[in-house]
Amino acid sequence: MKILLVYVFLVLPVFACDKIDVLALGDSQTGAVWASSYFGNALQRCLKENVAKTGSFAIYGRGGTVPKSWMGNGSMDKIETIQRDLENNHKNIGSDLKVPECKKRITPMLKAHGPKKVLVFFGDNLLTNTREEVLKQFKGMAEEITAQKY
Repeated sequence: MKILLVYVFLVLPVFACDKIDVLALGDSQTGAVWASSYFGNALQRCLKENVAKTGSFAIYGRGGTVPKSWMGNGSMDKIETIQRDLENNHKNIGSDLKVPECKKRITPMLKAHGPKKVLVFFGDNLLTNTREEVLKQFKGMAEEITAQKY
């Protein structure tokens, strides 16, 4: 019984999808500390300085992703997901089935976290796509977000 309790204690923080004020998601530039732009570091610092005074936030980043990667296309799920928040500068929460839906798909994220604001950041992974494909992906994500009353 003690082993089970210890296991549950260690697993729960990864699976917790608490209510937050701001949800941000994006590619490796958003999550990784090694990314050459350091954008994720700057974003987290900005949210800590501004949002943390009155609320909370969560940032999820996964390398190689584009908007459709967060909407049900599991092709990039094998890439580790990074979580940033008030307490975690760069928490690797795993890949594939290790990551709960509320931390890897936009609709479950919105339902679980109930954020007041949603920020999405994608860049160079979209460079090889046509303008039409980029617009289609962002439009699809916007529709999915607004369908959840955002």
